[in-house]
Amino acid sequence: MMSKDTEKIVRELQEFMDQFKDLSEEEARGKVDEFLKQYNDKLAAVDPVEKDQWYYLDLAMEAEDVKVARKNAQKALTIDPYCTDAELLLIDLMDITPEEAKKRFEKLIKKTEKHLEEEGYFAEENIGSFYMMHETRPYIRALGTYMDDLIGLGKFRAAIRAGLNIIRLNENDNLGIRYDLMALYAFMEDVSSAEALLAAYEEESAGMLFPLILLYYKMDDYTKARKYLKLLAGKNPDLKKLMMEELTDEELDQNAMPFGYAMDTIGELMDVINRDMFLIDSSVGGMLWIKSELSKM
Repeated sequence: MMSKDTEKIVRELQEFMDQFKDLSEEEARGKVDEFLKQYNDKLAAVDPVEKDQWYYLDLAMEAEDVKVARKNAQKALTIDPYCTDAELLLIDLMDITPEEAKKRFEKLIKKTEKHLEEEGYFAEENIGSFYMMHETRPYIRALGTYMDDLIGLGKFRAAIRAGLNIIRLNENDNLGIRYDLMALYAFMEDVSSAEALLAAYEEESAGMLFPLILLYYKMDDYTKARKYLKLLAGKNPDLKKLMMEELTDEELDQNAMPFGYAMDTIGELMDVINRDMFLIDSSVGGMLWIKSELSKM
């Protein structure tokens, strides 16, 4: 188990890496080095720690005891009633159903939207850059968590509406919402929306290609399904090994990265499979077809 200090570093590293997308493995490691230098420089400063809402939020997120986590999250909210991340954590710590969580997320989102509107953050010049602004980033995280909850509840059309709103507010899509949208379009067999999303981002990542393969399989368009399967297999040779269950635990561990994954790696494929499980469960035939096609390559 990681120490509290290590967990804090990993969390801050994740937030730092979320600012970038589509990094090669070499570029990703370079950004890690950049973060560590900045972090060490910060530690070298002698300024006293300010016990603000972020201080107590850190304590809450690091706490191993649920009661301690709740106590510190509440302290963060006492200092700042609009500390959205603290409210998200409190919802996560509750022993409630996904349906009840949905209601709480909606209440939180409505409250946060009203506050941000009053503060002027919904000005036209800000739309599209919400994750790049410190003040609106927690709101985007709340929307993303809400979308995940909707997917878990099987409310896919509502999840699509939520996802489209997120990428409208955050065009750079640091959270990878476009990948969830692509999987949702594949599940709904919405070819036109899937193709429009692919055109909008002009991206050949596993998060885009894997759902497209299953989408075109479901539509009986084997030509396009094979086209995207060959493209993905060419970009990521580990796809065949993963689908054929030929990867060892050691190989999987070696490709694990604490802040996420590098493009065209096993880590990226594992992330896609985890995101797309609802789609995969609905297309067992498609998964068998993929394995059959890969065995011929």
